[in-house]
Amino acid sequence: MTMPLRRFAAALLSTALIVPAWAVDIVFTPIATNVYAYVGDTEGRTYGNEALNANLGLVVTSEGAVLIDAGATFKTGAKIAEAAKKVTDQPITWVINTGGQDHRWLGNGYFKAQGAEIIAHVNAKTDMQARGSEHLKTNAPVLKDKQDGTQAVYPTR
Repeated sequence: MTMPLRRFAAALLSTALIVPAWAVDIVFTPIATNVYAYVGDTEGRTYGNEALNANLGLVVTSEGAVLIDAGATFKTGAKIAEAAKKVTDQPITWVINTGGQDHRWLGNGYFKAQGAEIIAHVNAKTDMQARGSEHLKTNAPVLKDKQDGTQAVYPTR
């Protein structure tokens, strides 16, 4: 290989080894009047998708917005709230967790801090309590800094 070709190959290889630090782009799409959905990544939990490989719902009422599932981290919860602001001026007043999987509820802390009521079926809450620390531990090596500030915050209703 000639010297310029070696340099080109080395540059190409070093570029290919750089892991992109992209962030998940949350956009709520209208599906009916005052009803929106975010369709999540279909891959596993990754740093890039911030473990948000689930679908979210947003229903806007005159009394506030209802968020269906809170994402997997405190930081992702903030991104979800920002995405909601692009479709409504109503605050997220209620968060409904549809189950005990981490990507459905570990973002609860953000919404609780904003004053939202967190709601789930009693069986979902039991599952969250049983596996919450395991979820945090399992996601930590994948999410790294994106999990900062995330705590297990359970439904109160």
